[in-house]
Formats: sequence, structure tokens, C-alpha cells
Amino acid sequence: MYYASQPSQALRFGDIVCGFVCATPDIDRPRLESVGDTLGPSFSVLVSHARFSVILSPCCSIGDKIISLAPLTQILPGLLRNPYFSEDLTRINRPMEPQQAVAPEIWDKLKDTEKQKRLANGVAYALVDNFIFPPHDLLPKYVLQRKEGNIEVNSYMVDFRQIFRVTCTKIVTAANSPLDAKYLELSVPARKELREKIGAYFGRTPQEDLQVIATA
Repeated sequence: MYYASQPSQALRFGDIVCGFVCATPDIDRPRLESVGDTLGPSFSVLVSHARFSVILSPCCSIGDKIISLAPLTQILPGLLRNPYFSEDLTRINRPMEPQQAVAPEIWDKLKDTEKQKRLANGVAYALVDNFIFPPHDLLPKYVLQRKEGNIEVNSYMVDFRQIFRVTCTKIVTAANSPLDAKYLELSVPARKELREKIGAYFGRTPQEDLQVIATA
């Protein structure tokens, strides 16, 4: 079960919430006044009111008028081209074998050297930026347009790259917050999956650092 049957009376990591606004600045380039940049700033701010957002602040960090969220968005149509995903989209939330991470026709076209390289890496997360929220009666359905034919779904996803901060005077602690904004709560096992995957997202070591570490 992915969602709690009896949600707690507090905001929790992984909660789906309503009513929050996202503001995203868009700049041409950083303004570097300290190194002689005399041009005026060139930027715009996109303000959106997503129907649903997901809390990505750890439970113990919700408070002091600050919360971290990411918009809950429709899934990408391409995910359903992989039979391993289309059977159960929440498989994206867990580590998998390399050949499961892509559609069979894509795997078959890979060169043997690339296959061996991926197989040597073993079980790992695919689509490390994303976490899937499966269907629930309270999540509205939408039509996903595909070349293979449109399909009605009510699975959703978050992209960790879209995390943003909101300040709200009503968020004092996790329990002393606007609980009417809480829409759905993940079950404990699902919250563990989210915690582990977002940890893997932030915890990746770049290849150039691995090379330095290996020679240290």
C-alpha cells in the first residue's frame, strides 16, 4: 500500500499537499557586479500555482516557516514504452537490473561493450531524478497522449530537480501547520522508498571525483 489509510495530524515528508505557489526565477546569466559587470539584471520570474505539490523537507525539518516542495506532475508518456515500467510504474522508485531500465528494443540495439559496462554496474536506480506516485481515488485522472494511442491515467511523478522553497508563517512545526493543505500521506514503506531515492539523487559521486578518490 503506497498511501496511509489513516494520515497523521502533521505534515510529513512525501505528503501530497495543495494550495502552495511556486516562483521560479529565469536569468540570462549571473550578474557579477564584484568583477565589473555593470549591465542591469535580465531576468523573469515564473509564478505557478500547481494543483498538487509534494513535501520534500525531512519530517524533522518542517517548521520555522520554511518548507521544501516539488510540483506533482503528469508522468512522461515515454515511461510506458518500457514494459517493465508499464506493468508497475513504481518500479522506477526502486533499484533495478540494467536491462530493465530501458525498453527491450533499446537494450537489443546496444553494443556488447555498452551492455557489459552497464551489467558491470549491477543493480542501480534508473531515472534517478524522478519518483512515481501511483494511482489513488483522490488523484484526478488525465489523458496521456501517445503515438500508440491516448490513455487515461492517474499516476503522477516528482522531479527532484524542481525542488523549491516556500516560506509560510503558518508552518511553525510539522504538527502546527495548515493541515487542511494535506491531501494524501505516503505509507511508511513508500516514504522509506522516497527517502532512499532522493538520498541517492543527492548522494551521487561524479566520475571525476571518483578518479581523485581512487588515487588519493
